[in-house]
Amino acid sequence: MKTDCVLLADSQPLFNSPVLKALLEQCIRKWQIDTGIYIGAANHDNPVFFDMAQVAFQRLQLIRHYHLQVSDQAALQITDSPCLIILSGGDPDLGWQFLNQPVIRPWLEMQRELGSIFIGISAGALHLSSGLNNAGEKTDYLAWVNTATAVHEQAEHWPTVSLLQSAGARNILAIPSGDGVIAGSQQLASLKGKAFILSDTDKLNQGETLPVHQ
Repeated sequence: MKTDCVLLADSQPLFNSPVLKALLEQCIRKWQIDTGIYIGAANHDNPVFFDMAQVAFQRLQLIRHYHLQVSDQAALQITDSPCLIILSGGDPDLGWQFLNQPVIRPWLEMQRELGSIFIGISAGALHLSSGLNNAGEKTDYLAWVNTATAVHEQAEHWPTVSLLQSAGARNILAIPSGDGVIAGSQQLASLKGKAFILSDTDKLNQGETLPVHQ
């Protein structure tokens, strides 16, 4: 299964999931990736979260680490080879303002064509798919994963799922805290078997639990 997107509810699996680590290591070997790029626009480029990303890059033995900041678009000249790219959590609207810029979005598309692996954390997971913006409107972001996504709302019984259904979303992915979803060319698979998918008419208890990634 070709993998180019990983959607995480939070950053936990980057540090505690042997399944995700093994998958990323396999992709890194296949595509000869040596560079990790972190995009933190959604959290105002908070350096604390870049420090965490660097720990993840080091665990994967990536040699070069970059923080692509809002103020430093020159970093787009970093490489023309595949990378591992992390899209941060935070404010979905703020992150999208950066990702959707005329310079940035084509660069992201180019990186995907090269074979880069994209990991979206929380708001970053929405950016790889579709989701609600801050005004509560369904927004198609990069839409590389054909779902409308909700993350880490299990304690609140998934209010975003109901809002997405009301907005007409037909393919809704719900990822609980600590879990993540591997998006391949054939299917979606869960890291822990807790993520589930619903139609626009399903009740929460009618959602289809995703298979665990093997």
